[in-house]
Amino acid sequence: MELLAEPREQVPYDHICRLLHVSEHTLKAIEASESLSIAERKERLLAKAWRLANKAIDRVEDQIDGANITQATVAFGVSTDKIMLLLGELGGGVPLQVNL
Repeated sequence: MELLAEPREQVPYDHICRLLHVSEHTLKAIEASESLSIAERKERLLAKAWRLANKAIDRVEDQIDGANITQATVAFGVSTDKIMLLLGELGGGVPLQVNL
C-alpha cells in the first residue's frame, strides 16, 4: 500500500502491478477501497483535533493567570496547526485587508 500513497504519480501502475503480481484492475480496486478508509480516518482525526484544540484553549483561558500553561498552549498550537493541515489550509493566518 505504500506504493499507492501520495504522491502516487511517482510510481506508475504497471510497475506496481509487476512488483505485486496483480492486474491493474485489482490495483485500482485496492486503491479505491483504501482511499475511502483514508478519508474516513482523516475525518475522525480532524474531529479529534477539533476536540483537543477546544479543550486546550479552554484550559489556557482558565489558567492564563497561572504559571504552568505552557503545555496547554503547545497542545492548542499543535492541534490547530493539524486542523489547518487536514483542511488543506496551508499557510494559515488571519485574512487582513489593508487600505492605503
